[in-house]
Amino acid sequence: MGEILSGFETKNKYVVSDEAGNIVYYAAEEEGSVLLRWFLKALRPFTLVVLTESNQVVLHVKRPFRFYFHEADIVDSQEKSLGKLKKRFSLLRRKYSVLNGSGTEIYQLYGPLLKPWTFIIRKNDV
Repeated sequence: MGEILSGFETKNKYVVSDEAGNIVYYAAEEEGSVLLRWFLKALRPFTLVVLTESNQVVLHVKRPFRFYFHEADIVDSQEKSLGKLKKRFSLLRRKYSVLNGSGTEIYQLYGPLLKPWTFIIRKNDV
């Protein structure tokens, strides 16, 4: 509610669940620059840490600053590269590719236009 009233975005926190609604992981944005958060809003660079229910780090998602076609590096808890997320061009929905460590697309993420935090995960466009 504070974000809506003030227009100032705070660190984001997420619950990752499966189709049945069971909690699989938690994700939280790590500390970042207040000025970048304030001026760049959703375009700001960030690091997201993904945790198990017992607070063990599973992976990090690190997104540097880019105006268009955002990319995020995915690394494990020892900073070893696991792959990337790449935004793809689409007019009517949000579309991303999930790439493995060698750059091969292994999944696609589709975000319905009217559900901003919902993504459908597909393999081979199926």
